[in-house]
Amino acid sequence: MRHEFILVAIADQAEALRAVKECLPDAEITVDSEATPELLAEYQVIDGEMVVLAD
Repeated sequence: MRHEFILVAIADQAEALRAVKECLPDAEITVDSEATPELLAEYQVIDGEMVVLAD
């Protein structure tokens, strides 16, 4: 089974989940934690974007 970690730069968690489900409708999604501004900056994720990190 492949795991992907997705950084989502959307402040509202419900909106962030909707965005992920829209892109990956069949995925099982678990919210692990909230991304810090430093983590988003490290991966250069700007407001409204998502970045997928494969395991």
